[in-house]
Amino acid sequence: MKFSLLVIITLIIISASAYLTIRNRLASGRNYSKKSWVTPVALHLAPVVALISYAYEGIGGLGFLILGLLFIVSAYYTKELPK
Repeated sequence: MKFSLLVIITLIIISASAYLTIRNRLASGRNYSKKSWVTPVALHLAPVVALISYAYEGIGGLGFLILGLLFIVSAYYTKELPK
């Protein structure tokens, strides 16, 4: 019960955040490059990877590695974000 509620709440929050991010970027009318989407996508994938590594306890190290890579990639591409 506790795990399923955690998953549902997290997926709702991720979905709402992704929707708001896409809506705000499209509403601004600016033409964004593909590189500027890397940071938001990586930061939206991080909680999904964390949930998967939480659900499958055997891949904890792999999940930690993937989370680290996502954060490094998102930090690297912050220079591409619009000002």
